[in-house]
Amino acid sequence: MSDDEPDVALRTPNHRAGGVILSVRISEPVNELRVIETLRTEGAADIEHAEGKWADGDWVDFDPTATPRLVSAASY
Repeated sequence: MSDDEPDVALRTPNHRAGGVILSVRISEPVNELRVIETLRTEGAADIEHAEGKWADGDWVDFDPTATPRLVSAASY
């Protein structure tokens, strides 16, 4: 797919659109809402919730092919 072709066809509930993925480790659950609100304010799209194993500064078990669990605006 070239850079000028839209990813809309690939954006389904079971797939992530191509692009940059930013992961944020939230060590204190009390900070989750603030982090989500900040991401939304700064223009983040398709914010999802995931859990995984963090080791030596890396998310070691992230599976980019897993079905995303998107965070809805209504849930926060």
